[in-house]
Amino acid sequence: MHRNNFDFLRLLFATLVLITHSYTLSGLPENDFLSQWTHGQISCSSLGVKGFFIISGFLIFQSVLRSKNWFDYMIKRILRIYPAYMIVLVVGLLVAWGLTDLNTQQFFADRSARNYISQNLAMFLPLKYQVDNVFATNPYKYAINGSIWTIPYEFLFYILLSLTFILKQFTKLLTILFIAGFVLLFLCMLRYENVPAYYIPADTFEIHLLMHLALCFFGGAALAAIRIHEFRYKLLLLIGTIILLFVIIGLHKFYYTQFILLPVIIILIGTYATKGIAGLNKTMGDFSYGIYLYGFIVQQTLIHFFNLDHLQLMFIAIPITFILGALSWYLIEKRALTLKKYFP
Repeated sequence: MHRNNFDFLRLLFATLVLITHSYTLSGLPENDFLSQWTHGQISCSSLGVKGFFIISGFLIFQSVLRSKNWFDYMIKRILRIYPAYMIVLVVGLLVAWGLTDLNTQQFFADRSARNYISQNLAMFLPLKYQVDNVFATNPYKYAINGSIWTIPYEFLFYILLSLTFILKQFTKLLTILFIAGFVLLFLCMLRYENVPAYYIPADTFEIHLLMHLALCFFGGAALAAIRIHEFRYKLLLLIGTIILLFVIIGLHKFYYTQFILLPVIIILIGTYATKGIAGLNKTMGDFSYGIYLYGFIVQQTLIHFFNLDHLQLMFIAIPITFILGALSWYLIEKRALTLKKYFP
């Protein structure tokens, strides 16, 4: 499975997030073309985020099986997430400092600026998306980087998935447990999605988002556990699931069924090696994480300086963000991943 479509899909999903943000950050409702076509059942950004988590669950489960031990696994996950995340926090604060009307002393005397990096690095504390006195005239006031909200969920699932090391050698039992766990999580969502969960820090995790993203992540992991990529008739399964998806959308029954249909479709498409788009990581690198991290900052900055509508914002921001994503990959992420060799 070294050559596949997953890199292309991640690039696509990062672009979908940019598309939806072009609407919201220019002051319009989140009513992109996908939301219009599905009558509000799913937006581009929702599909993008869910797609990221589905692919992540699928690939990270396989990473668990390949890792020598728990420490090896966690080091790889930290090196993949944290270096680029730390840099984008610094960049965000520098952008805020450069655009504020306050002098340097006044800017850093403000608690929102002073704690922006430290509080977001802690990850499981309430995240800070805003710095006061920046982007005050933008429709989405004061927000530096709203995209980082998904990072704590992702890292939490990395930690939870690491518990599978206990049963790593019992692959059949692990497969059964993942299937049963996914079914149980789905039933819990049906029953408890909108019930306040006082044992979960609401400032960090929202219960419905936690359940939705967990279903995506562990849905992808469950498909890896059953080795769906080795199914003999996976093309028929893919075609049948896509047809069912269109029927479900037409019947307006997508809300709950998406957590069963989307993982199957996305993972099956990802496992193919389509000529021209397969193996992008080998030919150009994996820009998707950097694109996701920098898109919001780029779009907010463009709105700050120019009176752009959503289409102008979209078409100007996408190439700029792709360049920043490439720089993030080559200057930070790729180099950070080479540090794995220094850990036993």
